[in-house]
Amino acid sequence: MQITRNSCLRNCALLASWILHVTLKSGAIYSYAHDLLTSFMSKQGFEVTKKYLLETAWSAVFTHGQGGRTIGINSEMDALPSIGHACGHNLIAIAGVAVAVGIKAAMEKWDIPGKIILLGTPGDIVCSYSV
Repeated sequence: MQITRNSCLRNCALLASWILHVTLKSGAIYSYAHDLLTSFMSKQGFEVTKKYLLETAWSAVFTHGQGGRTIGINSEMDALPSIGHACGHNLIAIAGVAVAVGIKAAMEKWDIPGKIILLGTPGDIVCSYSV
């Protein structure tokens, strides 16, 4: 079996989703998700802003070339108290990350100008806020 960048990214995304699922058992615990996802996006070449407007919110921006479209993507990280990720927000968080990384790869491969803005948003279920 050949190990490719895509298979590594897929495995990282699956692992991160599982870690978020087993770690976030309370709606108030977002620091771990914040640190895990911002570290991952930084390693993928995005300019990351930690604690973006909220203590555990974040943004990851990638710009290629001049001009072009701006694409906005959301990466929700909610967990319900005592239940955890009953709504699948660990999967929604990773889906946003995967979409952003995939679009970045396409922009680079085909030299498509534009900007990607990924927002990591915690707390709208439990705390009634989101970025």
